[in-house]
Amino acid sequence: MRDVTVSDLIKSINLYIKSNPKTNPNPNPNPIKVKLWIAGPRDLIINDTTFDNLISNVISINSINLIIDGAAKGIDSCAAKFAERHNIPRRKFSPNWAEFGYSAGPIRNELMGEIATHGLIIKRKNQSTKGTTNALKIMKKKRILVKIIEI
Repeated sequence: MRDVTVSDLIKSINLYIKSNPKTNPNPNPNPIKVKLWIAGPRDLIINDTTFDNLISNVISINSINLIIDGAAKGIDSCAAKFAERHNIPRRKFSPNWAEFGYSAGPIRNELMGEIATHGLIIKRKNQSTKGTTNALKIMKKKRILVKIIEI
């Protein structure tokens, strides 16, 4: 029989605490609820693995409570697939082109800005589109925490 060290006791206590939900107080009782608005150009499509890596390098996937996107091709469709792969609720905002014409995109972006707590812009280096530029402008105006990734 070997002697039990203080280190052994501490390990044993920590294992017990972690494995017993009644004794494991939530280390963060008020976790941040991240409602992530993902925006980018319609002609940029990123494969699933690369997209997952881009997101996880910016924010913990487990902290995302909602994915918000503009229901378009490109980065919006990548965001939709990301939400599905990770079982994250998604809210898509389809622009009403028939009713609002060219204003539909900016109107839709304003609505997304009302809900988002965080933003992620994925774009090509030295290129910008009207829609992505407008999304970034709204994120800044609404003081949404935003990260820009240039590919």
